[in-house]
Amino acid sequence: MRLLLILCFCCSVLTTFGQSAEYRITTGLVGDQLFSAGFFVRFPVNSTLTNVFYIEQNASISPYLGIEKLHENGWRQSWSILRADFSDGDFYIVNSDPSLGVFEPASGEVRKQISLNLRWASGKTITPLSGERFVTSLSLAADPFLLYYRSIPNTSAAFPFTFTQVGVTGSLLPQFEYRITSRLGVVLQTPITLGRIYWQKAYLQNPVLTEPQKANTLTNAEVKLRPNQLLLGVSYKL
Repeated sequence: MRLLLILCFCCSVLTTFGQSAEYRITTGLVGDQLFSAGFFVRFPVNSTLTNVFYIEQNASISPYLGIEKLHENGWRQSWSILRADFSDGDFYIVNSDPSLGVFEPASGEVRKQISLNLRWASGKTITPLSGERFVTSLSLAADPFLLYYRSIPNTSAAFPFTFTQVGVTGSLLPQFEYRITSRLGVVLQTPITLGRIYWQKAYLQNPVLTEPQKANTLTNAEVKLRPNQLLLGVSYKL
């Protein structure tokens, strides 16, 4: 039975990655959140706001890695890791009196953050221009994403706060590639965001609140038509 499962898996891999297709590795830099955005998280109690948090997403530049499959009929698929960021840090502002040996935290926090952005795209190659060197394509892309944020304050004036958001962004993906050689090329992608759907949960460890009041969940869909990324890199034919 185990041998049969292995054979089935191998057949599926060979079907997906057939010999008639061309594969190219792409890598470079992606500029994300070209338009800074943010959102509020509110914790109301009896129609009265007790705490309000603002999560801001600023412009960032990060490396990306992807693989692209080009079929002979012009259709193409790609899988990419746009961002994989894991940070864990803290900062302190301390009131100190060296003569008494007193060091008391005045503010600061221990912060953990995980950001993961992926991309799957499928589209069609447009008729090459300028011979075989300049190639353009147009695809539809689905970008699953994860954002996790955890803040633990260093003073009793604030409370630990956890925020999680998962969802999928849909976009139109024009790609422009200049083939320097038959194997090496320069790639430019200018995704246009169409919209996104996401689920998020925020949790505030405030002992004054009841357990249902500590949690704030939201499922939402947004329609946005704007360019919000820029990818520049190189591609290499395997």
